[in-house]
Amino acid sequence: PDDFSLDGLESDGNEDNEYPLQSSTLSQTGNQPLIKKWKKIKRTGGSSVKIFYNTAVINNTEYSVCCYKICIQQIKYVKDGSTLNLWRHLRNKHHISRAIVEDGRIKVVKNNNKYEFVVMPESSQSAITQTLNKIKKYSSNNLKQKNLDNNIVAFIVEELQPFLIIYSRAFKRIIEELDIQANILNNDCLKDILINSEDKVLRNLREYVNDSAEI
Repeated sequence: PDDFSLDGLESDGNEDNEYPLQSSTLSQTGNQPLIKKWKKIKRTGGSSVKIFYNTAVINNTEYSVCCYKICIQQIKYVKDGSTLNLWRHLRNKHHISRAIVEDGRIKVVKNNNKYEFVVMPESSQSAITQTLNKIKKYSSNNLKQKNLDNNIVAFIVEELQPFLIIYSRAFKRIIEELDIQANILNNDCLKDILINSEDKVLRNLREYVNDSAEI
């Protein structure tokens, strides 16, 4: 079968990305067949629920029609700008929650011109991430957090490490292993600490230049 993930469906305006609705109960406008366009649904724009529905025109009224193989020809909702009924249908009929959809765990599978919705198992990494998100982190004024941030900056400066190290996954894992409640040093905090320790930075840079010149 052809597999489509939520992040892999997009329409570039070509007819290759358009699929007619195979339904004898849906009307046509003139001689033009009803067309369904797959669109790439981004979490930051539009609604990800739309990927599960065709658009049909019946008596000059647009409907959202569930494209699941047992729903097509039966389940349709007037397109009024609201997605409430669309989400409710997915949850009640197909047991697919909004959280599962937005977590990218759904595939729309096409087989013999019929569509099925497949829920992918939750990854262990996702479960770990959810657990970590529930852990209460230190506030920015917490003494342990401040000491950790200062020590990280001291390490970066004294060992002449690149500032981008704070974005390294390996670096973040080290911090989480040291203290699971600690926040990862962000760019603004790094700048503030560097400004306050500017003399030390310059001194280390001068020492580095002098040492390099002697080699």
